[in-house]
Amino acid sequence: MEYKIKYGVEIDINQLEPNPWNVNKTTPRQQEAIAESLSEYGQVIAILCRKVGDKYQIIDGEHRYLELVNSGSKKVIINCIEDIPEPHAKKLSIVLNETRGYADRVDLGRLLDDIKIDLQDDLIIGLPYDPQELDQLKPHNMIGIVSYREYQSVMIVEMMIVGMTI
Repeated sequence: MEYKIKYGVEIDINQLEPNPWNVNKTTPRQQEAIAESLSEYGQVIAILCRKVGDKYQIIDGEHRYLELVNSGSKKVIINCIEDIPEPHAKKLSIVLNETRGYADRVDLGRLLDDIKIDLQDDLIIGLPYDPQELDQLKPHNMIGIVSYREYQSVMIVEMMIVGMTI
C-alpha cells in the first residue's frame, strides 16, 4: 500500500512525541555529533511522523528530536505519513534504521583525508568519531586494508584469466 505523505510541514516541537518502540540507540559521541550537526547546519532532515490523536508520533528521527528539544528549538520540520497503521509504522521504523548502509572504511578514510585540509580542526564537529577513531581512518593507517583489497582484485583477475570460476 502506498501512503500519502505531507512533506516539509513546520509544527511546534511540543506537538511531537517519541514512539514507545524505538530500538535505535546511539552512543554518547553519536548523540553529541547529532547536537553539533544541528548546531552547525540546522535541521536539514525532516523528522518522519504519523498523526496519533492531537500529536505527531515519531517514526524516524527521535535522536534529532531530542537534541532539538535540548537546544530550545520551538519549531520542527516533519514529513507526516497519513493513516499509516501502527504495525506498518513499527515496520517502517525498522526498515529505515536497518537499511541505511555503512561507510566503506577505505573510501571513508580517503574522503576524510580530502576534506581535512579545508576543515582542519572543525573536521570532527558533527562526526560520530572520537579523535582516536578519526586517526584510525587516516589512509596511511589503512595500508593493510588497501593491500588486501588490491590483492583480492588481482586474484579475481588472475582466476578469470585462467578460467577458474569464482
